[in-house]
Amino acid sequence: MRNEQQVFDAIFHMISDCDNIRAAYMNGSRANPNAAKDELHDYDIAFSVKDIKPFVNDRSWLERLGEVAIMQEPDRIDKALGENVDIDKSYTFLILFKDWVRIDLHIELTDITKLTYGSDSLTIPLIDKDGILKPIASSSDATYRVKAPTEELYSGCCNEFFWCLNNMAKGIARKQLPYAMFMYNSIVHPMLIKLMCWRCSMEHGFDISLGISGKYLEKYLPDKEFDMLKATYPSGSYDELWRAADAAITLFSYEAKLVAGRLGFEYNEAWENAIKDYMAYIKAHYPLKGGMLVRNLTEADKIEICSWRYPGEYSIYNLPPYEEMAKSKRGFADPCKAKNYYGFIDSGVLVGFVNILEEEKEVFIGIGIKPELCDKHYGRRILDEAYKISKKLYPGKPLYLEVRTWNKRAVKCYQSAGYTTDGEPYELTTSIGRGEFYRMVKK
Repeated sequence: MRNEQQVFDAIFHMISDCDNIRAAYMNGSRANPNAAKDELHDYDIAFSVKDIKPFVNDRSWLERLGEVAIMQEPDRIDKALGENVDIDKSYTFLILFKDWVRIDLHIELTDITKLTYGSDSLTIPLIDKDGILKPIASSSDATYRVKAPTEELYSGCCNEFFWCLNNMAKGIARKQLPYAMFMYNSIVHPMLIKLMCWRCSMEHGFDISLGISGKYLEKYLPDKEFDMLKATYPSGSYDELWRAADAAITLFSYEAKLVAGRLGFEYNEAWENAIKDYMAYIKAHYPLKGGMLVRNLTEADKIEICSWRYPGEYSIYNLPPYEEMAKSKRGFADPCKAKNYYGFIDSGVLVGFVNILEEEKEVFIGIGIKPELCDKHYGRRILDEAYKISKKLYPGKPLYLEVRTWNKRAVKCYQSAGYTTDGEPYELTTSIGRGEFYRMVKK
């Protein structure tokens, strides 16, 4: 790949030799003093010319910039699609050369330059043969900095996020994956990114640029929140889309309340509750067919599990808030143990999880089921899947689990999955208290 000096030499030689070109300037990331430079940055160049037709009608001039690998002409495409474009006033060539240098070359009449030059704060003048380029401020990313939202803009972002989730849900129910993915990826998720940009700017000041689609968010977000953001990106399945949407709602709710509190806005929780109820209806009445999705727990999963509440005597299994779990590095909140925990997704719902912990001679199994799904046969299904995972990871090692003797429902479930009682009951103190346990094993 040519270096920057070599590319500019080719550009400047062309400008100097071509009388039609009267001025030139540069926009984009290479004009941004705050952007880290690398060889993959495009060269966003603008030529101010007397006549555009010679550039459009005869392409031989392209050879002076390099050997073209692939090129796009967006104005020609837009015109073919019926868009109102005037290619006699301006024209753009997006060019990738065979040495992988990319130049986005915008060509415009000098009259257009006089009207628009400097409207983009990322602008550096290159050549001006006739004094066309008026004096402008030094190039900066001021145009692209995140601006504090008004309450109306904030409310609109929240409404768009929650409202369009109903379209995504309908797409899943009707088995229209391209439509459902479009609604989520192109409409819903950008609202989450917009919110995250506001949140970062509140922390770091509304004088930072986070780039198109929040591409610099990782630089500013706490690691935990960026992990939560990563969980909002789905792969190509209905289960994954449900999972990602649930993760997005969890993160959006957290961030939206934070933004509202800091800026004195009102968060409309009724919208969130309404779309959650609607999605629950769709999941229940239009179940996906096939097996459960199995994956390591995401941050959103962990937060959800900590919110599960078991009734009556089973309340002993209720976990503290995730923040407390993370602070004490307990269970799945311990980064060193997180790889042992697997979540099970059915029709987009996190139905349960397991802990598969290798020991010296055995493998310990711990299991949790979503409270309202107990007695729905998920325990047996999850234990069967956990057995397969364990045998693949740790072949030859038997599995065991420990269960409180009063928990007849769990004992029955474990027996149905092939576990048998090993020895007499014994006293044991765990993280949730002391009790009498059975040890149950499966070869």
